[in-house]
Amino acid sequence: MADLLCKIFKPFYDATNVISGSLYPTAHLYYHVLWTVKEKIEKESSNKDYSIAAMAVKMQEKFQKYWDLSFLQICVPVILDPRFKFNFIAFRLEVGFGNKGPSYTAKVKSTLEDLFAAYSSQTPDSSNNFRPQSNDEIIDENDPWADW
Repeated sequence: MADLLCKIFKPFYDATNVISGSLYPTAHLYYHVLWTVKEKIEKESSNKDYSIAAMAVKMQEKFQKYWDLSFLQICVPVILDPRFKFNFIAFRLEVGFGNKGPSYTAKVKSTLEDLFAAYSSQTPDSSNNFRPQSNDEIIDENDPWADW
């Protein structure tokens, strides 16, 4: 049982290490480690061992409570990360939360638009000569985000 619990709680340990990091920027990493925790909890909620499944269901309830309170602060840094952007978050939220996904996506989009409006009202108007570069990276098959 102890070995099983160690395997179950490994994503929590990893998440704690990432989130409590102080020698490097961490905000853009929160989403990814918390998503791994979410997936682990969902997987264990259908565990054959009743005690583990019951524990996971309780954890899902708590996770959902805290997700609802903090998902904006977790999602916005990922959108600002050039590797992912808004479409990644929209994809993940809609796949991961089903019928609640579009409402999360709409709230994230609205918040991002409000942030942009606030920022752009404070900066002088200038022409934007930004040209996106193509991303020709090789995709690693073991990447947990490969389906994206």
